Amino acid sequence: MASVVKTSGGRMPSRAIQFTDSEGFRRTIRLGKGGLDATREFKHKVEALRSCAITNTLPDPPTSAWLAGLPDATYAKLADVGLVEPRTPAPAAPALSVWLKRYLDQRSDLKPASRKRMEQTVKLLKEHFGEGVPIDGITADGAAEWR
Repeated sequence: MASVVKTSGGRMPSRAIQFTDSEGFRRTIRLGKGGLDATREFKHKVEALRSCAITNTLPDPPTSAWLAGLPDATYAKLADVGLVEPRTPAPAAPALSVWLKRYLDQRSDLKPASRKRMEQTVKLLKEHFGEGVPIDGITADGAAEWR
């Protein structure tokens, strides 16, 4: 059973959820300032996740959808107390030079003159942006400037 607790006073107090994990330790998830109804709804989700953790089962579809929609910071709070597995970070975007090399290597359909023009374009891109810039760091404005 989880409980809603106040962590500060005032008209809109900060709130937290406290529960006992499967090993008997008290865990606290601090939520900050928010409405009581939203905190109670969060508490019900925590209880469902706690039940799943104890019985080693998967959460129901609505709880899974709720988890998927949580911001990373809130999801990390649930992971810190052992209710869910931590999210794996998204893989980093490759560097411009790596991406361009892969792209040219897979283009076996190019005629020699087309390949030469593309290699010239690659050289100009590397000169303008630098070889180490991540591919997702190139903005539309930056591409328009290069063009």
